[in-house]
Amino acid sequence: MNYQKSFVAPNLKTWSLMACLFAICSHESSAFLNLSRNAYPSIESDATTVSTNPSTNLPLNDINIVILTDVHSWVAGHGSHDPHLNAGYGDILSFYQHLQAVLDLEQNYGKDLFFVMNGDFLHGTGLSTDPPTMLVPILEKMPWDAVNIGNHELLYKSTIEYISKPNGFIDYWKGTYLTSNVRLAETGKSLGSRYTFLKGSSNTVLTFGFLYDMINEDPSAIVDSVENVVKEPWFHDVLQGNQGSFDAIVVLAHMDFDSPHAHLILETIRSICGDDMTVQFISGHSHLRATEVFDEKCISVEAGRFMDTVGFVSFSNKGEFQHEFIDANIASLASTLNLQEDELSTKEGLALTKLIHDTQEEAGLLDLVACSPENYFLNRTLDSSNSLWGLYMKEVVPNHLFQLNSSKIMIQERHDFWYNLYSGESRMQISLNRVSQNKYTL
Repeated sequence: MNYQKSFVAPNLKTWSLMACLFAICSHESSAFLNLSRNAYPSIESDATTVSTNPSTNLPLNDINIVILTDVHSWVAGHGSHDPHLNAGYGDILSFYQHLQAVLDLEQNYGKDLFFVMNGDFLHGTGLSTDPPTMLVPILEKMPWDAVNIGNHELLYKSTIEYISKPNGFIDYWKGTYLTSNVRLAETGKSLGSRYTFLKGSSNTVLTFGFLYDMINEDPSAIVDSVENVVKEPWFHDVLQGNQGSFDAIVVLAHMDFDSPHAHLILETIRSICGDDMTVQFISGHSHLRATEVFDEKCISVEAGRFMDTVGFVSFSNKGEFQHEFIDANIASLASTLNLQEDELSTKEGLALTKLIHDTQEEAGLLDLVACSPENYFLNRTLDSSNSLWGLYMKEVVPNHLFQLNSSKIMIQERHDFWYNLYSGESRMQISLNRVSQNKYTL
């Protein structure tokens, strides 16, 4: 039997293709097609200044970290597709600024706040392209103290070259873009920095950025095995304090929250730094809200996916840990800061929201294309009336891909779809699949 392997390189049209295919109830009326686009608030009239008496109901210890991971380009939030998740990067920036004001209060002297991103900023919405020309200007508005690499940043040569070019995205972070086990094939040198020291007013945190043992990276990058890297002299040298002293260790780990690789990293840390060193793993990749206690002074926390969660960890130098998972909606963020919803947005946050909106608009991602009469979900069985896979197999594959040729069959990866299709308007910004995958048609 002959087979043909077809592969389509991801581009803007690819990301919106699934939205168009699954919007099964198109409306032709001009009244529907000319609906106004979602408006964003006025920066001048709707911005608030940080409160002169800021507060929060979050636990605050010596070291406090706000976490984003596996956002996959959902920087605008989910909008009408999932109204509960209506917070975008502008809202997260505002949240962080208010929280920083809390830490700056005299009664919180000695407590530090950091902000990290744990990788996989690519592939998920129409804003994501390879190379990520639309996303990078948005990401550079976020005041992250450390950024880890994700596997999606290593899938295509064009993206690797774009983020690693002189004065590009990696250089923008001035040594805090972390790639503890990722190198450029051409030079053999680390793609970013192997580690950094996050220095607060009272605490210094040694921070690494590890990626799981990825095997399908583009050949222009090399992902070294965690097992080998933890044996390397540079890793032992920094743990021994020869590059500077530190009060605690944070490992940004783009790997499952209970990955054997994480345990291997901790084992090496313990062999050099001892059992009393406080270690916080910030995990990712498996798209879960999860925690795991590794030992008395080490915990792993993973904070969701697709901009559904703002993670927060707080720990003392004595190894006392607390964490919170905050739903990524404006009401939850404001409530955490003891604010009303209309008090959350800062001038910088609204400016970022406007930049995201303008970028979407310029790319045509806010254009209305069709609508769906009901919700279709990934976690329904194929015979369910609201199964996304069922809709795909019964409608899209035979009618569009096979063009009613019943002699054809197709083999497709089950992970191709990441997102539900919600009832109502479908705009070009949504995407149901993460990245173009290989599909085999026989």
